[in-house]
Amino acid sequence: MRSRRLPFINALKYLEELSRLGIRMGLENMERLMELLGNPHKAFKSVHIGGTVGKGSTANLIASILSQKGLKCGLFTSPHIYDVRERFRINGKMIEKGEFVSLLREIKGKIEKFPDLHPTQFEVHTALAFLWFARRNCDIAVVEVGLGGRLDATNILFPLITIITDIGIDHTDLLGSTIEEIAREKGGIIKEGIPLLTSASEGALEVLKKQCEEKGAPIFPLGEKIFYEGELAVYTPWGEVKGIRSRLKGAHQRKNIALSVAAGLYLGCAEETIREGVKKARIRGRFEVVRRNPLVIIDGAHNPPAMKALRKTLEQYFPGRKFILVIGMLRDKPIEESMREIVPYATLVVLTTPPSERSPSLKMLSEIARKFNPKVVEIGENEEAVRFALSQAKEDEVVLITGSFYLLGALPNLKRVFSKLWPLS
Repeated sequence: MRSRRLPFINALKYLEELSRLGIRMGLENMERLMELLGNPHKAFKSVHIGGTVGKGSTANLIASILSQKGLKCGLFTSPHIYDVRERFRINGKMIEKGEFVSLLREIKGKIEKFPDLHPTQFEVHTALAFLWFARRNCDIAVVEVGLGGRLDATNILFPLITIITDIGIDHTDLLGSTIEEIAREKGGIIKEGIPLLTSASEGALEVLKKQCEEKGAPIFPLGEKIFYEGELAVYTPWGEVKGIRSRLKGAHQRKNIALSVAAGLYLGCAEETIREGVKKARIRGRFEVVRRNPLVIIDGAHNPPAMKALRKTLEQYFPGRKFILVIGMLRDKPIEESMREIVPYATLVVLTTPPSERSPSLKMLSEIARKFNPKVVEIGENEEAVRFALSQAKEDEVVLITGSFYLLGALPNLKRVFSKLWPLS
């Protein structure tokens, strides 16, 4: 067993070393790496998805619809929660460890021949995904933007359709300080003549409309050319689908479902195919109930719009229920703006630090959290933080764990805390 696991562990160590390069925006490295690998991104059709919130859910929904259609559909998303291989899927199935190691070894070999080529971790992730999709002869791949859009590693694609979900304030150090500036970066994935489906609104939508006009790309905004109502019917220029059912919780998911249904219709999927695809889609770490007594919910909300959606979803599905908040955020996120959306409503706030080099100090988190709620406890170790929250939970009180996917990724180790194993299947 150990000998089989060692190559995978070594692969993870290599990726961890690359993470020290941090985030670097630009396409030159990615274009060179693709050329060295034979330009695998040109071997399959694609759907390209950007936005601030909802892009991961939308990507999963569309991939599920296309898989239901009978296509061999790749899916590349980020970040992962429990296992890096979650980022790489074909028809819902993660890449096997052996294939992951083999492809990474091949990419590493190419990189080492060119000392001036220093790809980031995300660029290597993206290259691995595209190489795998090409080698497996995928008909189509659904690809989520990692950060921004214009200079993101995934932006070497020329897709069949582009989607941009809701746009909010996030990564202001890299994308800009206003909604309009951020929208301009997100809109960098718009391609000449390629249709854009979007749920962006107000100032962000105006920016996207202007970019589409400049590139001759038709734009289909939610609320103008795509409409949805109830639980759930979607109307588009390419047809309509009624009687839609989804496992995804929260009113905000209706927008993502509407965009996904519209994309499915545009790409020629039948109504029943779309209904089944949406129904089967399951996404980890999005308002996921992991224990019933006490009720424990995990959610990867990590920016203001996502935090607001999380609070509203909790109110929608568990009206009147008080909650204890376990929260750990990264320092490059809009911490104060995010906390403002949820911290004031908790009966108790338990601060913890996600297992990441980008984690801020507990002191910093505490100073911000106490602006909104005086009942704050600082417990850096994740397991202890959750154990304490569970010990303080009263009858009918919810324990809500959120703030970072890095924090959620550490939670399977909490099987010693829970009476049964954390559900990983």
